[in-house]
Amino acid sequence: MDFYPVPENAFSAAVDLAVVLRGLALKQLLKQQLLRALLLVDETISCSKITPTAVDNIPLFRNKSYPIFYRSAIALTLAPHNSAILAQKIAQLLSSPNQTTNTEPEIRFQAIALTNGWLEFHLGDRGLAMWLDNVPRLFSWERSKRGREKSNLWALQYVHARCCSLLRLGQRERLLEIGELSQIGWQWLAPYPIPWLRSDLEGLRLIAPVERLLIQQLLDIVEAPTSVSTAKLAENLSRAILSFEQNCRIFAVIEQKPQLSQARLGLLALAQFVLRQLLQQGLQIEAPTGF
Repeated sequence: MDFYPVPENAFSAAVDLAVVLRGLALKQLLKQQLLRALLLVDETISCSKITPTAVDNIPLFRNKSYPIFYRSAIALTLAPHNSAILAQKIAQLLSSPNQTTNTEPEIRFQAIALTNGWLEFHLGDRGLAMWLDNVPRLFSWERSKRGREKSNLWALQYVHARCCSLLRLGQRERLLEIGELSQIGWQWLAPYPIPWLRSDLEGLRLIAPVERLLIQQLLDIVEAPTSVSTAKLAENLSRAILSFEQNCRIFAVIEQKPQLSQARLGLLALAQFVLRQLLQQGLQIEAPTGF
């Protein structure tokens, strides 16, 4: 099952929502979809606060555990006395196809209008796998350093070097092929695609809490407001990487579950790729590949 079930008596509408993956910040992409629906909503429901430039004012937050889903109280905000009706209407409008010929990949959510007026957007495992696949293509860090950002820079550099060491070990164990890790670009060569999903394509291989936490940290980075410092994001990512390494037996399951080892190394490679840009582009320090 790709999406996790919601009790039937808890929702009034559940529709498939296809979102063009123009960026990695799913929160922003969903806000744009919500704005599109709100601009089309029935005129009998007062939505005077909604304008084409009001996307940042749409309340939406991500559940910080698993499964990954986003919640919005926009219907409660705009129509507190008939929020369930508005939520249902918004969900129905979200199911309308976008008028676009864009060839970029689409990621699928399940949009759910709850009977209490909340809207939820559930990301299934196949959608999450697609998001992970597109991190190398879409991620770039362009925020400039803000003065002296306080951080234990050596510790961040150590974590990056440790990632590189584990990836090279994975190559020696013939689990993967990688390029030169001192380069800024994505260096993963094979296997491709990374086997995120089980062979039945119905579930992600990465189900351990520390694996989920590392994925959430990647989402936190791409969705972080500009007020959050690069150093803070790098510290949080580094802690998640160390916890992941300490609690996941990457190489102990090679014989029994080689594809699980590859998926774990793939997640580690994504974390290294992102951390490298945070260090070099954001903090303007070296990202060593070894000590």
